[in-house]
Amino acid sequence: MTDHTGRAGLEREGLYAVAHEFDRLRTQISVRGTPRELPDLATASKHLATLTGLIPGPLFVEWMQGLSPAG
Repeated sequence: MTDHTGRAGLEREGLYAVAHEFDRLRTQISVRGTPRELPDLATASKHLATLTGLIPGPLFVEWMQGLSPAG
């Protein structure tokens, strides 16, 4: 296994882990049908903070873009 192949495998596993965590968290957050059923501000803020934690930072995005072939 070359370093490139090993790195790609680690990246793939990392992305799968984030996807699984996102799916798990998404099932905990329900979307209400009417404004009366919407969560209060504190609950909505907590959900947003949880989901935001799954989004990679700008350095990660730049690194991933560097791995993509130019096109």
